[in-house]
Amino acid sequence: EEMPSNAARPVAAGVAMMTRLNVPVFIQPSNRQLRATLERPTVSSGVATIALANAGSVHVTPTRYTLTALAADQTRLWRRELRIWYVLRGERQEQRVPLDAAACRGIASLVAEVELEELPGRPLREQVAATSCSP
Repeated sequence: EEMPSNAARPVAAGVAMMTRLNVPVFIQPSNRQLRATLERPTVSSGVATIALANAGSVHVTPTRYTLTALAADQTRLWRRELRIWYVLRGERQEQRVPLDAAACRGIASLVAEVELEELPGRPLREQVAATSCSP
């Protein structure tokens, strides 16, 4: 949003600070429904895509959001932390993670996992074979 100009007023030497702060306010509906879903990851042309969708009536707040690469014997090869603050009702947030040749080496599957502040101790988890990982 554009701030009003001070050009019309004469100003002595100095600095004028103009700031507008927006803070989200979440109002809870009377019929609170929590329906967040973690979609199965996809891998294509060296990019992994994962999405968190919210079909409920309230926003959801991820506290931990990860993408993990597993070898055929299920040992962890690497883990990437993803960051989103919240997902509003009716919203779907997609994350794309580039995978170079080194990141693709030895991967048998990718696991997406998210823990939500609203569902403590019940992470959402999806796993997919990484057959088309190479860039």
